[in-house]
Amino acid sequence: MASLLFLLLPFLLLTSSAQKLVGLHMQAQATGGGATPQTGELEHIAVVMTPTDLSIRARLKRTDVRASTEELEEREIPVPPGETGLNLKGLQEKLRTLKALSPLQQKIALQPQDDVLTHQLVVVMDAIRSDNQGDLFPQVVLGLAP
Repeated sequence: MASLLFLLLPFLLLTSSAQKLVGLHMQAQATGGGATPQTGELEHIAVVMTPTDLSIRARLKRTDVRASTEELEEREIPVPPGETGLNLKGLQEKLRTLKALSPLQQKIALQPQDDVLTHQLVVVMDAIRSDNQGDLFPQVVLGLAP
């Protein structure tokens, strides 16, 4: 009988306590190429694509003195067409400027219209991922054109 009480007493004390015992899973972040947080001035970025034209839609956090904490500003940045069609160099220059605002941003949306050829889509996706200076936006998500 005493052995049974000796075994049950700790169990009763632990389960009848008003304080809950909770375990949290904690893991140290790996150094180097681990997960990168999405911080910076750039909230969302999308490239709208037609067979002959490109434009960039960016949603930026406002940082001026009069802005509230989560106030966003929509900007449409046109990319002038090149001599032979789509201006990929101009697109990369504008994307590099936006990348400087938020260097940790990795994701971008590409929104082609229905009449865009697959070849054009692949070429623009490659231009969005990187340029001659390095990576731009390596995670390209396809969406519907507005």
